[in-house]
Amino acid sequence: MIDHRLTVALALSVSAVIAGPLQAQTAAPDPAYITEANRLAAEDVTTILNVIARMNHAIDVNDYALYASFYTADGVIDSGFGPPSVGAEAIVASLQMSAPFITNKRHVIGNPVVSGSGDEAKVTYYLIVFERQAGLTLAGTAVITDTLRREDGVWRVATHTTRMDPATLSAMQAAMSGS
Repeated sequence: MIDHRLTVALALSVSAVIAGPLQAQTAAPDPAYITEANRLAAEDVTTILNVIARMNHAIDVNDYALYASFYTADGVIDSGFGPPSVGAEAIVASLQMSAPFITNKRHVIGNPVVSGSGDEAKVTYYLIVFERQAGLTLAGTAVITDTLRREDGVWRVATHTTRMDPATLSAMQAAMSGS
């Protein structure tokens, strides 16, 4: 069961602050990602999945500078709400402004699908967010697509795109309208 008071956490955990009416893109990614070729070495896949896991752990301990450090210098978070956040400073600022909504949450990735070759990769996965302080409840779900680039031997996120599941968006709208 989704706790409507907590679903705001998912959107704001990876987004800029919402300006104006709540409108987000909820369209699922093109299913072609499911069968895209993966020509990356197993070691690269493991490293990439660790980058994503570490990002989510950084959010969970409220270390926004650490979170942003996993991005390229021109890294982008596109939450589907308003303009994207570009660069570490903007990413940190948006997370700091969202702190009341993302504190005491657990961000969990599921079913990652990795594709890519050379120094470029794409990972599409489910993000499941739980409340972890006031009670164990589901805060929301989304589909995330991260593109990564290897720069100077280090895998970093170039773009992080969040697309809310429709039930999460509906619950967020209800929570923000007070119903």
